[in-house]
Amino acid sequence: KVSKPLHLSCIHKTLSFGGKHFFSVATILPFSLQNGDIKMEPEFWQSIGTVLKEGFFDSGVAKESAEFIVAGNFYSPKQQPVKTGGVSARGGSVEKKLAVTGDRYWLAEGKITDPVEFTSMPVTYQYAFGGPTNTANRHGKGDYSNSDSEPELRPLPNIEYIDQLVTSEKSNPAPAALNQVDVLTEARRKKMGTYDESSVPYELAPDIDWHFFNDAAQDQWFPEPFTGEETFEFQFMHPEHAMLTGTLPSMRMRAFVHKQGKDSESATEIKPEGQTPEYEIEEIQLKLDTLWFAPHENLGAMVCHGSCEVSDRLANEIDHLLLAFEDLTQTPRSHEDYAVSMQMREDPQQAMTYALLSVDLTAESYETDMEDLLFQNDPDRLENFTTDNINVFVDNTTKDIDKEITEAIDTIE
Repeated sequence: KVSKPLHLSCIHKTLSFGGKHFFSVATILPFSLQNGDIKMEPEFWQSIGTVLKEGFFDSGVAKESAEFIVAGNFYSPKQQPVKTGGVSARGGSVEKKLAVTGDRYWLAEGKITDPVEFTSMPVTYQYAFGGPTNTANRHGKGDYSNSDSEPELRPLPNIEYIDQLVTSEKSNPAPAALNQVDVLTEARRKKMGTYDESSVPYELAPDIDWHFFNDAAQDQWFPEPFTGEETFEFQFMHPEHAMLTGTLPSMRMRAFVHKQGKDSESATEIKPEGQTPEYEIEEIQLKLDTLWFAPHENLGAMVCHGSCEVSDRLANEIDHLLLAFEDLTQTPRSHEDYAVSMQMREDPQQAMTYALLSVDLTAESYETDMEDLLFQNDPDRLENFTTDNINVFVDNTTKDIDKEITEAIDTIE
């Protein structure tokens, strides 16, 4: 069972390493780059599907080094055709600048065609230096050094480091982009460690370099986790705004698990005051180690990772995962508060109520659209709201909303 507010998304999996098993969690808080408003989960995943199309968003495993990832495009100023341009992306204290050039091709005697004019260009590894035999970027273009046959057209890369421009057919620059690095690149595969006939099934190699789970290029890494208050800036990566700047939402994410067999027998009954110290929960310590951006979609995401030890590789003893987010400025809610929140969602008489409510899992400065619609900031509307009368409640609420819509239409007419 997973309980969470409508804003948060979650990825979880189990890992085995060194004879132990771990339940790993990624919590995702999406937000608007322009005003910092927290976005809802359905809107977030819809945008992810549009932006990524193929591939994955996150592995669900903690990053050895914090990093920022950008899935985006270059857009020319005022959408006027250009032959060359550039982008810059900054997350916190790390900035990356790249050159962008229209389509070009090699001619005879090492000459290059003039760039074709363009108004937008993906800033991804598919448009960076590389090729089918390039161990650093098999998806790119411009590397024909080990080709079995010379293609009729030999395109050059569109995205390059400013100080590593391709100037001859012998040029061998590092691939330049802002999105995720392919897990099958040689350098990244080597970080997986050694696997042979002595390897334990389903277990990570004992000599694994945990940077394997870092998705961005090394020049997008940070030495420490993020605080949640970093600023960001993007130039020429939005079709309407040449510069997009902002600050991360000042939020922290929390994660708790309840494990079977960890409670005393007296924990089966919820006390009237809602406090049950016998109901034991464990907090998964989360670190904000990933910032993900899609500037053209006005979308950012803060991603935290954490894990806890479990007894088997299926994490069978975990029967409830609860996620929440809080303002950095508010006093952190206690374990006892979240224990009650978990129990309320397990109680048959309260589960339906708390399926619609997430005020106890949400930062004090935010509320969900669902709660705003149903309760309109009126606590009295929550009185006796249980499974027994939910249908009556929904019917009455629907009638109230229909009445307000009709009155609004009459006013307009």
